[in-house]
Amino acid sequence: MYENIYGLSCVENYVLAILRENKFDITYLYNNAAISFAELFECIVIQGEKPEYSSIIPRIQDTLKQMEIITLKLQMQMDYEKVIVEIENCKKNEFILVKVKPDFTKSKLFARGFRDDHYVFAKYNSGVFEIFNDIPEKIIKTTTDELADMYAGNYFLLSINRDFSQKDLQLLWNNRKDMPQHLEALSVSIDEFQSIEDIGIKLRNMLGVLKTTRYRLKEYYANYVNTEFLTAYLQLIERQYAIVEYYNLRKVNEIQKYFKLYKEVQKADIENMHMLCKKLEEI
Repeated sequence: MYENIYGLSCVENYVLAILRENKFDITYLYNNAAISFAELFECIVIQGEKPEYSSIIPRIQDTLKQMEIITLKLQMQMDYEKVIVEIENCKKNEFILVKVKPDFTKSKLFARGFRDDHYVFAKYNSGVFEIFNDIPEKIIKTTTDELADMYAGNYFLLSINRDFSQKDLQLLWNNRKDMPQHLEALSVSIDEFQSIEDIGIKLRNMLGVLKTTRYRLKEYYANYVNTEFLTAYLQLIERQYAIVEYYNLRKVNEIQKYFKLYKEVQKADIENMHMLCKKLEEI
């Protein structure tokens, strides 16, 4: 259900997956994928913004709400029995995302998201409650008592109001916050890099967001040009993300290793943005 879903939060993942299950071409929702390497570096590495709470990239669910394609309402409800009734009585276009307790998130879902809150997609199917988790992808069949134990006091009610129109797709194109650009490399010295606190964690966080946005970039612009050339770059980001994660786990503090990795990814990002720009200029 969540393969090739590129959300930046669990709620975003569920919204995208549910829309795709309902025959939406979600690739058009990745229109804000071209945020620059420099802006991500400034926000996440220099300023230390936590990506799980950052608003640097517009949330897809917010865009959909503004376009009135969906409604997504947070419901504060401590009475879990009322929540169970809501799940049981969902209409065809309605879906419930339930907030679950941290101990359930860790012990049953084996999820290790960076946010303090976590939601699951809850569904009633042929007399059985099913819980769908995004990362790691997992389906749990559960009872009302078990659902009561995991429930953490609120849920989102998602409703799909209408399908995409051609006007919507044009609006998404016209309203792109960031567009592919011919940019120069950031001028950051190794001494400046040395002065950044927790560089390994911040670089890991930044690469995680960069990776998601560049997968989105490939999907979105494939609607207009051939983007297969981005595949090698995505493989590079995957490798470099894994290396930084390894450095963090091993508590590697050799700044030149982080600096070299940063330079390699930035160079590749700029080169691939140049290529994308050239392709778009030809249409």
